[in-house]
Amino acid sequence: MPKTIISDTSCLIILSNIGELELLQKVYGNSTLILDDNKARKIANQLGLHVTGTIGIIVRAKLNGIIPSIQPILEKIRQTNFRLSVEIETLALKAAQE
Repeated sequence: MPKTIISDTSCLIILSNIGELELLQKVYGNSTLILDDNKARKIANQLGLHVTGTIGIIVRAKLNGIIPSIQPILEKIRQTNFRLSVEIETLALKAAQE
């Protein structure tokens, strides 16, 4: 089973500030960072780290047959204070083949 690494942005910010961000790639190799913060995602992508976000997890769950549809989950998300643009929602629905 692949390693799962869960991090908030503070790890990325501090390692970036001290010039040691490449430690993540060296230590964890092909692990996935789950990040919704755009600045953190850009930094992680620059380092070649695999990144997904909350919506990406939901799409993958659909594609892996874990859930039948992402639509009900997106509806629940819309009822919270999570910022979900129409563009991201449209891309997610397309990626989930809905």
